[in-house]
Amino acid sequence: MKFISKFSNYTVVLRPGIPSEPLTGRGAIAGLSVRFQDNEASVKEDTEIYDLLLEHPSYDVDFWPATVEGKPTINKKSIEPEHDMTEIKYGQIGRNMNPKPRMSFTDEQKAVMQDMIKTEAKKMALEMLKEIGEQAKKEKAEQESKKDEEVKSGEPEKPQEETVKQRGRPKKTN
Repeated sequence: MKFISKFSNYTVVLRPGIPSEPLTGRGAIAGLSVRFQDNEASVKEDTEIYDLLLEHPSYDVDFWPATVEGKPTINKKSIEPEHDMTEIKYGQIGRNMNPKPRMSFTDEQKAVMQDMIKTEAKKMALEMLKEIGEQAKKEKAEQESKKDEEVKSGEPEKPQEETVKQRGRPKKTN
């Protein structure tokens, strides 16, 4: 019977091993465990291992029989990472033997992405317009307040004259 685990590499210890004790004359006693590889382990139904698996505390929590319905499906991923093979000729690095494939989208996916981009762009444009409007209101209010101050004081505010910067070495003062 097959068991499925939610972990890709999972070892269930059914009976721990006991090391040898040479002074007392006792030999080592082998332990009993089941190893899940790629989320699966196969066990014969009529064995002691099968009965111990069913009695284990993590049964139906970390692993369960493959025939049980209602359990989450496991996305199997290989434990082994993808290898990047490079050709080497005469000590020189050559071309990549297995470059990563380019990501391509179906027409439906492209249409959905276009719609999402348009809606997000509209939202951003509205937010920007609101910010620009608020900023323009503030500037207009500042200008009006300056005009009101000029009217109250009776003198228009003169623009500040720029001073001409002298070039060269400063004059010595004694």
